[in-house]
Amino acid sequence: MNILTAAEENGKTLAALLGIDEGEATELLNLTVLISADTDDSAALFMAQRLVEILSRTVSCVTPTLQGCPKPSVEVVIGTRARSSSAAKIWVSISDSRILISDTILDGKKPSSVHKSFLILGACYTSAYVMKVAVGGLQLGHRGSIIIDEHELLGDDRFTLNNAVDIENTYLAGGGAIGNAFLYALRFFNVSGRLNIVDPKKVRDGNLNRCMFFNKADIGFQKAERLVQAAQPFFEKLELVGHNTVLNEVPERSHGSWLKRLIVAVDSRRARRTLQNEHPGEVFDASTTDYREVVFHHHRQPAVGACLSCIYHEEPLEHAHEKHVADVLGVSVSDVQSGFITDITAELICAKYPQLTPRELAGKAYDTLFKQLCGEGQLKTSEDLQVLAPFSFVSVLAGTYQAIELVRRIQKNVQGHEFNYWRLSPWASPQVRLRSMRPRLSGCEFCGDEVQKKVTELLWGGKSRHPTHR
Repeated sequence: MNILTAAEENGKTLAALLGIDEGEATELLNLTVLISADTDDSAALFMAQRLVEILSRTVSCVTPTLQGCPKPSVEVVIGTRARSSSAAKIWVSISDSRILISDTILDGKKPSSVHKSFLILGACYTSAYVMKVAVGGLQLGHRGSIIIDEHELLGDDRFTLNNAVDIENTYLAGGGAIGNAFLYALRFFNVSGRLNIVDPKKVRDGNLNRCMFFNKADIGFQKAERLVQAAQPFFEKLELVGHNTVLNEVPERSHGSWLKRLIVAVDSRRARRTLQNEHPGEVFDASTTDYREVVFHHHRQPAVGACLSCIYHEEPLEHAHEKHVADVLGVSVSDVQSGFITDITAELICAKYPQLTPRELAGKAYDTLFKQLCGEGQLKTSEDLQVLAPFSFVSVLAGTYQAIELVRRIQKNVQGHEFNYWRLSPWASPQVRLRSMRPRLSGCEFCGDEVQKKVTELLWGGKSRHPTHR
């Protein structure tokens, strides 16, 4: 069985976005992007390096030099550096607390205090802007300027981002795209403690279009182990520990308050709901809606608002997708809902697809196999639902906001007094007005369960310790 490559993953997503053939979409991504940064501006150079790392996982060539790149498709000019080519320009200006991205020339100002995490955000939004300029037909966001204002988004909290933060014994569920992105940004904060990375899956070729710490040498190895090996050198005071399993099977799991803090980076709505049943004391969750938007969610028990099960409640479309996957693979819906292929279901799948072998399937996620079959045109039903992977900059945007909020809220030691839910688009400026305090969902399978409620009270206290949202 051929596994989707990183380029094929990107092509599939762009094809769905534009409504075109996947081969045509892959050709559209055959772009060369020149990054020109002011060599006297450390912030511009830092952002340029991040932009090369992030965008090169989506388009064919991103380079900081004209050598070997005589005809770039687009040039990104960061800082006050003069233009280097005749290509279409994207201008990036960095000032004391603001990053401005535009297709019209900007007056550059020397930065003084923009935190590196915001420069990563700038690289993500600039990547999206490059796509809109270079790829015709993208009707996402608008072609006006994008503004990332540190003061508007964080207020006085921006002055605390360099402070030391002890995350104690925290768990990260998911070592894929958002898990990679979270650590990609977290390394630029002064953090200590222990981070347990939990993921039962292995790295595959298709992950390389969006997992910042993985490369071809990691294919076939466990995500958790490889992420620890790749990221640990960037953390002097934070210990990373890998667990090649699911969260409810880690050795430290107990009936007590063992899960004080959980970073959620798994890749399905059902998986997020399942994690809520582990009764985490505090949750920092980030997710992507394919290429379109990012969602951030936070709560701390006893929660005054929505939990993971409220945010990711079961929807008819989700159940329809699971039923379709079950029909395609020849297994039951409950099998698909369990998440991973077992030895028994591997045999059932191979009976329908004799070119596969049980050994290569056992332990693989059902959605992963479904996407591979979909990519090969081997589906045996007329319905054509596809699981689309986000572009790298969408995942990095999600993980970076997640890291910023983790550091900020641990220092404040309060429930999300400003918001517990925030929707963001990688294609437009972040909007503070889209932050909200989502209430509990009526009929939530977790919040509405009296047994779960009593367990939560025993673990984390019976009366809400958090301020009312203002």
